[in-house]
Amino acid sequence: MSGDQIERTPITKYFFWFVLGGLCFTISQPLIRIPILNWVQSTAGFTMFAILNPLLTGLLIGLSAGVAEEFFRFIFKQFLMKPARTSIVQPVIFGLGHGLVEAAMVLGSAIIAGYSLMDMSWGIVERVIAISMHVSFTIVVWNGFQTDKRAAYLLLAILLHGLVDGSLPFFSYLNLSIPTIEGILAIMALGLVIYAFYSRKFYIKGGKQIEEES
Repeated sequence: MSGDQIERTPITKYFFWFVLGGLCFTISQPLIRIPILNWVQSTAGFTMFAILNPLLTGLLIGLSAGVAEEFFRFIFKQFLMKPARTSIVQPVIFGLGHGLVEAAMVLGSAIIAGYSLMDMSWGIVERVIAISMHVSFTIVVWNGFQTDKRAAYLLLAILLHGLVDGSLPFFSYLNLSIPTIEGILAIMALGLVIYAFYSRKFYIKGGKQIEEES
């Protein structure tokens, strides 16, 4: 079917993309990165390195999040979400699945621990910001498939994600207040969203178009 032919994408396909996004987060973080990171942090060598280089350690940990999540986004797109060229709806829904599952785990843990919604107000703000970033990072990775520059955009997504997560230790080092930190993160998210909006030109036109068959 031509990429220019308009047809409603079945709701089941949207649900499938959303579930894949959630699985991407679950596999890349709770099942792989976090256990490995916990093991590394338990070693004497890492402990000594972290004591001597706290900011560099935080930056590397942030970069590891970018490597894990963006690499798995790439793997999911490469093998489970063909064809390469799609409407921009696909990465948006996949990113929402990724971000909302992470939010459910983070906020759900806080609720189980006894925190109220008022206690979690800033945490909820942070999750909203994080979800917008997850959608944007997904679009960056997908851009590589739309432009046939997959490695370049994967690297860009890893660096952008690593920059965001790696900045958090610096905020703590500077003793910034929570509202200030969330404000800075919101500005970062806005920049990513603007870039994602600009990226629409790489995609099949029309949010209700069926994806181009390979």
